[in-house]
Amino acid sequence: MKLNRPKFVQSLNSHNRQKRRSVIGIITQRHSPRPMQAGLNTERNVYCDKRKAKAVNMRREYPEAPIVTVGGIVFNGDSVLLAQRGKEPNRGRWSLPGGAIELGETARQAIEREVREECGVVVQAGEVVEVLDILQRDPAGTLRFHYVVIDFLCRYVSGKLTPGDDAADVRWVQPGEFDTLKVFQRTRDVIAKARAML
Repeated sequence: MKLNRPKFVQSLNSHNRQKRRSVIGIITQRHSPRPMQAGLNTERNVYCDKRKAKAVNMRREYPEAPIVTVGGIVFNGDSVLLAQRGKEPNRGRWSLPGGAIELGETARQAIEREVREECGVVVQAGEVVEVLDILQRDPAGTLRFHYVVIDFLCRYVSGKLTPGDDAADVRWVQPGEFDTLKVFQRTRDVIAKARAML
């Protein structure tokens, strides 16, 4: 036998059902996964433009903070590995291979990567030889470059010298060639210190 419910009871039940649906809708909306942003939809594309990400996070010329970099002293007999800079600062000058530490890597990982990318050879990073501060100002006196350089003694493992994008040339250099190549005195001092550690 079907019972007829009072109208106010039917109205109350209908109101409760609508309220439950509204609450469920809010919960679903709050907890629904957001669509992935362009360029971040896969681990591979977290930084789809690596060079652009570097430019945003690390302005090398007229920086807002010092940039921490690494250098590698790599010996092959009496010779030491030097790279001719293809970019500023010191474009065209011969110095130790190296570069900036990237997010998520250790200093030793950074120098092993930098030597591989810049010179085409595999090395194993060893002890810290020196920590240097390099500051260069423009003619107006404004700080143009500010680097903190951690130099590592590295062991040559394998590979044939091949200059990368950041290097105009790379070679094994004898100490007697330092004057001809106009190697900075601070670079010579670090090389001498590293040789004494062998």
